[in-house]
Amino acid sequence: MPSQTRVELEDTLAVTIPPDVYPSTSRAVSEEGREENTQSGRRSTTGRELLIPTETNDNIIMFDNAQNMTITGGTFVQQNGMGATVKDPFKVLQKRVATSAFHNSAQRVDPPRCHPNTRIEILRFIYAWIIKSFSSRREWILWLNGAAGAGKSAIVQSLAEQCALASIAVASFFFFRNDPSRNNVSPFIPTVVYQLLQAIPEVLDTVMRVIERNPLIFDESLESQIQQLIVQPLLQLPCGMSRPFVIFIDGLDECTDRGHQVNLIRVLGTISSRRELPLIFLIASRREPQIEAAFVRRSVSSLLHIQALDNADIEQTSSDIREFLNSEFNDIKQTHLRKHLIPNNWPSTSAVEEIVEKSSGQFIYALVVIKYVSSPRGNPARQLDIVRNVLLRTASVQNPFAHLDALYRYILSQVERIEDVFDVLAYALLTEITDIPNIENAFEHPTGEVEVLLADFAALIACESYYNSTQIKFLHKSLPDFLLDKSRSEEFYIDMNVRCLKLLCMFLEKSPSKSITLSTARITALDILLKKVKMSQQLHCAALAFKFSMQSRWDNYQIIVLVKHIIGVVDSFKCLSGTNHTDIYSHIVDTFAVQLAKNWTFFHNEVKAQVEKSCPDLLVRIQAIHRTSAKPVQTHWSITRKIAQFCRLKI
Repeated sequence: MPSQTRVELEDTLAVTIPPDVYPSTSRAVSEEGREENTQSGRRSTTGRELLIPTETNDNIIMFDNAQNMTITGGTFVQQNGMGATVKDPFKVLQKRVATSAFHNSAQRVDPPRCHPNTRIEILRFIYAWIIKSFSSRREWILWLNGAAGAGKSAIVQSLAEQCALASIAVASFFFFRNDPSRNNVSPFIPTVVYQLLQAIPEVLDTVMRVIERNPLIFDESLESQIQQLIVQPLLQLPCGMSRPFVIFIDGLDECTDRGHQVNLIRVLGTISSRRELPLIFLIASRREPQIEAAFVRRSVSSLLHIQALDNADIEQTSSDIREFLNSEFNDIKQTHLRKHLIPNNWPSTSAVEEIVEKSSGQFIYALVVIKYVSSPRGNPARQLDIVRNVLLRTASVQNPFAHLDALYRYILSQVERIEDVFDVLAYALLTEITDIPNIENAFEHPTGEVEVLLADFAALIACESYYNSTQIKFLHKSLPDFLLDKSRSEEFYIDMNVRCLKLLCMFLEKSPSKSITLSTARITALDILLKKVKMSQQLHCAALAFKFSMQSRWDNYQIIVLVKHIIGVVDSFKCLSGTNHTDIYSHIVDTFAVQLAKNWTFFHNEVKAQVEKSCPDLLVRIQAIHRTSAKPVQTHWSITRKIAQFCRLKI
């Protein structure tokens, strides 16, 4: 037997490990060998103490890799407490950053930017506003607003890139409704702070000390975060700054919580009122009521310059659109797969001028035309003729989107299986789930089916790779507006109430799946959609037809997610059923309970806790079924006797 190493702990020995390094549940080992759970905070003890971790992540483990070691004497305690610090504050920051919100993020594939030789005047004006000296500055916030497709994002992108090239310190946050990592304000401050550290390394130590002392700072209010992590570090710079630190915020209206939109404007207004700060903000958004109301508040309006793209010089904008069209048509003539079919004098000057006129100062129309004409599936010359014919059939009206709408309607009229396409688009709009594998699982479509369905939509919708998945991306924000406005889309109007009910009934009536992935996608869809409808006879019948099945081999951790949505479905039916549809609620509870009871014994405790806490009706039914179906447990002795009897042995 190998000899053991003996470590004697003297009375004077006391090794203290900071409580924040090991914030896990602590374990105390006494001299007698007992293990005791300790509460948060330092446990009062007597005698000798050695503080050790019970579990760690990236931290150093005491006695790491030690073998054949015996410790005698002493008491081992890990302490937890408030006021903890962290070993690596930069990692705390990194975990909170939304990298897809950067203006130069690799995840924003081919972001919109101004075409060369376009938007010259507005870019020149805003850039001059950015580099204006502090002594002559009167406005610290610039609000760039305009309708969908006016070119706001392209302008912000181009300015951010221009400033970065000029060595002006910049940070950017591009909100996007369909990206959960940047459709809310939670990652806003961490993302800006990360870019601040890259642009002005002198503030690194100050910021790291703040996070080290308070690792939960990113759970505090926006005011607290920006004050401690941006304002104070900038004020402590020894030499100040000759140029401002510019924060670009694009698509504020894409933040899903309107209250958070307003609060962010309020906080930035408060910060900007401190004129000694080298901070300015460029915010781009649609002109939505709550955003406009926040900007016109006295505390913000005195610091604000408003740049409205809708009021831009129509002649200058038309000139920019003409420049863009001529450049893009030349590219098509040189690079298109069927360039040999394009005449040398194509396109005619009159064709270009028609498109410029019908654009009504909106770049989005020209963008859609180019996207449609350049499709590799067709002949560009023929595609342009189709666009011109659509224009001729469109009555001249005051609506600046009339010609765009006509083009949308034509593209939609050429789509095969339009009802299937609308089901997918409605699902994406209703649930805000744009992940294509998830959508295919919910509909139980074969892999690749959604991309096939949307192939005729290539001018309007892209299927883009994102992380390890593929997402549906509306290339133009005006498309959902068009589809949901009956006066614009006419026969292609998507009635969300009707479509939601249709999808619900379809998912309720589907046969049970043997796949955990398919079942989770389906139940998730039900959970979201049920919160958007009222009870009807059609929904009543579909709910009574609902069936569900669980397989015993399903992974427990996948089931945790599934059960969360099962509880959501049960709660929704409880609200919908009221007193007139109790049969539906009972059926839904029984359907889930029967399947959950079959595997109840093997479920992870977290699953059981979820049900117990959030859905007592379901828990009661599961327990009742489980009790009646459970087989009596046989003792080892009774089993042995049966074996002996079978073998004709006498015990």
